[in-house]
Formats: sequence, C-alpha cells, structure tokens
Amino acid sequence: MEDSVENLIVAANEGDEKAMLRVLERFKPLVRHHAGAFCCFFDDWESAEMTAVTALLEGVRTYAPQCGFVPAYWLKCAVYNSLRAAARKAQRERRLLLRTVVTADGMTDLPPEIADETAPLPETALLEKELRCRLRRAVASLSEKERTLVHLRYTCRLSEKRIGAVIGRSQSGVSRDLAAVVRRLRETLET
Repeated sequence: MEDSVENLIVAANEGDEKAMLRVLERFKPLVRHHAGAFCCFFDDWESAEMTAVTALLEGVRTYAPQCGFVPAYWLKCAVYNSLRAAARKAQRERRLLLRTVVTADGMTDLPPEIADETAPLPETALLEKELRCRLRRAVASLSEKERTLVHLRYTCRLSEKRIGAVIGRSQSGVSRDLAAVVRRLRETLET
C-alpha cells in the first residue's frame, strides 16, 4: 500500500532518502507544470525546473503536520510562490535595465518621470493587450447562451450552483457547458 503524502513528507524530513525520492516522483507533474508556466522568466526551462524542485524540497523541509494544511497544497504553494518570487525578481532586473540608457559618457539612469517603477514592462503590456483583444474576439464568437455563462462565472463570479439557479439548469449541466466553452476558447486562442 502506498504511503500518504503526509507520511512521505514526515519520513523525508527525518532523512529517509527513499521517501524523498517518492515525494519527488509523486510531485513531478506539478513541478513540470509550474516550471513550464514560469519558464519565460528564466534563462531556460531547466533553470525553471531546478528552481521548482528546490522549492519542493524546501516545502518538504518546512512542512509541519500540526500546521493544519493539506500536505499536497502546502507543497504546491511552496513551488508556485518560489517561482513567482523568482519571476518578479527577473522582472525587476529587466525593469532596472530598461531604466538605464547608454550615453557617450557611459551608463546613466533615466529621469524618474520617464522611468516609472510601477509601469509594466513594454513587452508585457503589449502581450497583455494582444491577449485581451484576442480573448474579446473569441468571446464575441460564442453564442448568447455561452456568453451568458462566461459572464456569470468569470465576471459576476457566481458558483456553478448559483448559475444553475439563475438559468434553470443543474449544477452538473452548468459545469459541463462551462468546460465546453472554456475548451472552445482555449482552442480559439491557441490558433
């Protein structure tokens, strides 16, 4: 019988190398998923994956059963937060680089009124604008019923159960319809 995640983490904390390897194997899909999502902020995909593995190991080391967190959620948060912090650091470094200009005398900082620290990076703003535009077109191509579902779920932030009550459908029917709409939107955005 396979050990629970919590038992594996506790055993790994106590120095059991086999338990640590089983934890790494069990959470490999999570590590690969998050590394893939954040790899654009790293030099290469392997660096992102190594950061995620390091975060997973740190999450194993810091997990305390008495904290009340579900162990898998604890590790997922450790990996995500570590990658997010590394991504923010990379963005800050790029922003600092963009604030610096080369002059005949050497490097100099841009004036503060031009170099706004809080402003998004130009390429990030362009990508976000393009994505919003493509998403708007994709949503516009949906039927009225599908647009209503998307609006209620993602704009009004209603639960599937409440949406069902509003439009007179069961929760499972709403869930099925939303999954189909999201799948269509993904396909549209990926092409």
